[in-house]
Amino acid sequence: MKASLRFLSVLLALLLASVPVCFAAETPDTEYKPGLQRTEAQFGCDTAANVAKAYQIKLKSGVPLYKPKSAQPLNAYLVTHNDCQVGIDGDDMYKVSAKGLVSSITSYLRDWADAIETEADGVIRFVENPDDADLLISACQTFRYVGKYKEQGSSNRAKVYSCTVKIDAYQLSNTSHHTSMSLTNKPGKSVSAAVGTTTIWMRAPEVKDNKKLTSFVDAILKWYGMGAKKGSASKLVKPVQTALVQRGYLDSKIDGKFGAKTETALKLLQKDYGLKETGKVDRATLLALYYDQESAKYVGK
Repeated sequence: MKASLRFLSVLLALLLASVPVCFAAETPDTEYKPGLQRTEAQFGCDTAANVAKAYQIKLKSGVPLYKPKSAQPLNAYLVTHNDCQVGIDGDDMYKVSAKGLVSSITSYLRDWADAIETEADGVIRFVENPDDADLLISACQTFRYVGKYKEQGSSNRAKVYSCTVKIDAYQLSNTSHHTSMSLTNKPGKSVSAAVGTTTIWMRAPEVKDNKKLTSFVDAILKWYGMGAKKGSASKLVKPVQTALVQRGYLDSKIDGKFGAKTETALKLLQKDYGLKETGKVDRATLLALYYDQESAKYVGK
C-alpha cells in the first residue's frame, strides 16, 4: 500500500512538473518627471474616415486633425485614406474602398512606419492609440495609368502604370507644423496583360534609404528642438526650454533665447543621462528631454 502511494506521489509530481506555468507579468506604468510616460514603439493604422468618426470630426478633405487626450512628444499615429487610394482593373479606375481592397493596397504601411522609425533612430515611435500621439502621419498610395492601350481587338494591350506614395506629418499640439514627402515608382517599359483578365499593380517605391526620408524626419525632429544650440532661432529653442522646465532643470521663463542658463540646464541633463555635454540637442538628448535614460543610451546603436 505504501509503495503504491509513493508511486502515485512520484507520478503526480512528474505530471505537475510537465505542466507549463504561466505568470501574467504586470507592466508597470512607469512615470518619469514631469509625468511623461514612455510608450513602447508599436504600430497604429486606421483610415481617415474612422479617425474622423471616432473624434466626431467633419472629414472635408485631406487629414482629420484632432485633439489627442494624452499626447506624448515624438509618438506618432499612422492613418491612411480610402479616398486617395486608386485601384486599376481592366478599363476602370476606382477608389479602392469601393471594392474592399484597402488591406492589399496598404500592405506597405508597416514598412514605411519602420523606415521612419529607423531613420529617426527610434526617436519617433508609432503607437496603437491615436490619443497617445502628438504626430499624425498620413500615408497615401496612388496608382495612375500613364500609357496607352493597343487597338481594340488585339489579344493583349500595353499598360503603363506608376505608383506614388505621399506621406504627410502633422504635429497635433501645433497644427501649423506640417511636412511631407512624395516618391514615385515608374515602370521602365509597357507591361502586356491579357485583356480583361489581369490586374496590374505597380510596386510601391522604397521609402527607406532615401534623401527625402532624411529631410522628412529631420523636419519633424526640429519641431521638438532638434539641433538647438546657442544662437538658434526661437522656434527651435522654445520646445527645448519647455521640456527643461518640465524636467525641473530650468527655472527661468521660456523666452526662445538660448542663453547661459539654458545651456547650463541642457548640459546638466546630458550629464545626468550619461551623454556628451555638448550643450546642443542631438537625437539622444532629444529622447532624454522627453523620455528615459535607456532610450537615450541606445540611440544610433
